Amino acid sequence: MDSTVEQIKQRLDIVEIMNEYIKLLPSTGNSMKACCPFHKEKTPSFYVSKDKQLWTCFGCGEGGDLFTFVMKMEGMDFAETVQYLAEKAGVEVQRYKSVDTNIKVRLSELINLSARFYNKVLEDSESAVKAREYLKARGVKDQESESFLLGYAPEAWDTLVTFLKKKGFHDQEMVDAGVAVKRQDGSGVFDRFRDRIMFPICDQRGKVVGFTGRLLKEAKDEGKYINTPQTLLYNKSQVLYGLHLAKTAIKDSGYIIIVEGNMDVIASHKAGVGSVVASSGTALTIEQLTLIKRFTNTILISFDADAAGQKAAKRGIDLAIEAGMDIRVITLPEGFKDPDDCVTKDPKIWKKAIAEATDAMTYYFKKVFGKGLPNTAVEKKQAGQTLLPEIARLQDPIERSHWIHELAIRVSMEDRILEEAIVKFKSGQKKTEVKKEKAEVEVELPQEEQNRHSRLAEALFELIAVRSDIRKIIFEKVTVELLPSGHYQPLYETAVSVYNEINEKDADYFSILRQKLAQNHPDTVGIFDRLSLKGEASYAQVSEEAVLADLQKIIEGLLELGKKQARLQITRQLAQAETEGDSLKIEELVKRFDELQ
Repeated sequence: MDSTVEQIKQRLDIVEIMNEYIKLLPSTGNSMKACCPFHKEKTPSFYVSKDKQLWTCFGCGEGGDLFTFVMKMEGMDFAETVQYLAEKAGVEVQRYKSVDTNIKVRLSELINLSARFYNKVLEDSESAVKAREYLKARGVKDQESESFLLGYAPEAWDTLVTFLKKKGFHDQEMVDAGVAVKRQDGSGVFDRFRDRIMFPICDQRGKVVGFTGRLLKEAKDEGKYINTPQTLLYNKSQVLYGLHLAKTAIKDSGYIIIVEGNMDVIASHKAGVGSVVASSGTALTIEQLTLIKRFTNTILISFDADAAGQKAAKRGIDLAIEAGMDIRVITLPEGFKDPDDCVTKDPKIWKKAIAEATDAMTYYFKKVFGKGLPNTAVEKKQAGQTLLPEIARLQDPIERSHWIHELAIRVSMEDRILEEAIVKFKSGQKKTEVKKEKAEVEVELPQEEQNRHSRLAEALFELIAVRSDIRKIIFEKVTVELLPSGHYQPLYETAVSVYNEINEKDADYFSILRQKLAQNHPDTVGIFDRLSLKGEASYAQVSEEAVLADLQKIIEGLLELGKKQARLQITRQLAQAETEGDSLKIEELVKRFDELQ
């Protein structure tokens, strides 16, 4: 596997691959920069080193190499990422994968073949005449049918099963992929989907993972829509219908539109609005929001006007607000039940509704006060009970204060009273954790000094990573005890050890250090990568004189805070020794304390 990964790294350039996802701009030296795709920002803090083939974001702290970037952007595991990049690089991948991954590859082949089978039936088969007529009546053209790989499952019980057996797939594999069901008498399997329009559900890379089947004939004993059950490939809480076709439009527009049904997505594309996906009739989940955050932090949501749709919309809105995302609500004009309905009558109606989307709190306020302001104490109480929990979810204090004030005006109360009510509402936080946190702070540096101590340590590692001309000075003047505990001390010890072991004229210090960290302290590799890229941006082209001046300040700060941290630790040990009555220990600790004055 290691040789495969190295071959891929040699053949692929991180900058070229990243440019498929984000727009990189030139930065200092041979590095590039961009706005981070993993959190919302206006000023670029995402840096890529072409020389080191590494990336980091100084805003959110994410970082790594080509593989970690693609894994985060595409939501793949490592083995899947190797396979994906190997195809791009023209590298043959041996079957080194885990058992689960091998099974997933096999099931993926089966379900994608099934999708092509259903699509071919829809295009050519006599049995699909009514299906083609249905789609034509819904305004679905060949272009949309092809883009979304729409299909038709024939009414017979074993059409797909027979086809897949001819292609070498077994009964259990069909069941595991969710396209077949075992017969009760144990005599084999039959097609799960029959006489249905088939909507393949794809992951964000465009690989089919499951299906939604829409029944053509009404039947009392069958649901109009059925989905593939949960499988090794398909988890409905982790996928969004149409995302693979919406990614580019989402990045271009800066937002994603969430609708309820598959036909809403297809209709929106037909209307020229491509940044739309469907949650397939369920409320948004944490996993889906995490997936969305890779592309945008702004969500526009449009669920059906019925009770079930509104309930699902609210759950999704609440989750998105708690996740700190910018969420807006699309309100359809009176008489229109869903986006598909709007597009069918006039695409401009749907586009206008999108343009007029309001933030979630404005939406909630309109729902509560749409028919007028409350007059009685009961009405005011009901308004507060509805809106205060929504306001409490807001992460930004300024935004929260704004909506408290807006509510106070409408219910004729002072802001202070509503602020107190929100505090009581949020008072469920664990008091034991607060007490524990205070106890821990008492024996540490004050938070401001802890932050300064960490910043100084990070600046030191930036210099170690990129300035070979002053490493010797650093290692002579800085001892490991001066650094904050945690990741920084083992990182520094390894940096000193590697420096003492190699001849820098003959060896690549950075690569060897990174390799040692990966072997002995893997949790520090990401930190070192981030600091090395930051150092490249900050110090690579700075004069030695200026760097030495900075280093002197860093060392002075580390000496000051390192001694202060040590004195605090001794104070804590002294209190323990006094409790235990250990006079020898007390004498030793007092002596050490005096030496640090």
